[in-house]
Amino acid sequence: MATATKLNNDFLSESDVREMNKAIEQELSNARQEHLNGNFGMVSMYLKDASVLARIVDLINQGKFKEAAEAAQRQDTAARENVPACVWNKLETHM
Repeated sequence: MATATKLNNDFLSESDVREMNKAIEQELSNARQEHLNGNFGMVSMYLKDASVLARIVDLINQGKFKEAAEAAQRQDTAARENVPACVWNKLETHM
């Protein structure tokens, strides 16, 4: 699973990168825990959420800020809440 990296265009600060990485890692940790509990439907949900966060990072890395904002916006409420506020605030300028 991808993690955030420092961008050449400085869209994300080092703090933003840390927050995105924490959000991705939290979703993966949740998936692992649910797997141990045998809740495979929840595993799928957490893995999807982690994948969406990684996709948002990929879009930002490509300079596709509007697409990243749209990808985040399309998620259900619980999944949207996984996007750190510091990143949301920057993405909102492209919605």
